[in-house]
Amino acid sequence: SGVPSVIRVEADHPDATRFVQALLRELAVRYDDDSDTIAPTDPSASWALLVDDDGTALGSGAVQRLAKSLPGAPDDHGEIKRVYLEPEARGRGLSRVLMTGLVALAVEDGYTWLQLETGDVQPEAIGLYQSSGWIRVPNYGQYEDDPRSICFGLRIVGP
Repeated sequence: SGVPSVIRVEADHPDATRFVQALLRELAVRYDDDSDTIAPTDPSASWALLVDDDGTALGSGAVQRLAKSLPGAPDDHGEIKRVYLEPEARGRGLSRVLMTGLVALAVEDGYTWLQLETGDVQPEAIGLYQSSGWIRVPNYGQYEDDPRSICFGLRIVGP
């Protein structure tokens, strides 16, 4: 089959909703934390699905204004949220395809800088970001005092 593609979708797209629920369950297990403290995504966020050439959704993610997590951040600073890949789709380089698509979405939305947060029990994610040009930045917003959080930033340029 061909290379999956990343498409823009509405926030309430059923596949996106399903993947967010799966992500929250997985994070609860990884972090041994079932508290529902994860802040909701900004209603104005842009959502994307990673879809196979037959239309099957394999993963999703969102881009939102960084100011949602870091009040006072410039309007052209964004944040990548809710990156999720179906377990059976992992290990094939598809998370890189999804992240590339999310960065492209951010460029379309006028962002010039992106940040994201991951955690110390997600070595696969950390490796992906480091090999994709993301740099470590100080923990921000709700992650500022969380020793398990690891935050990254990426300067992006428009078309």
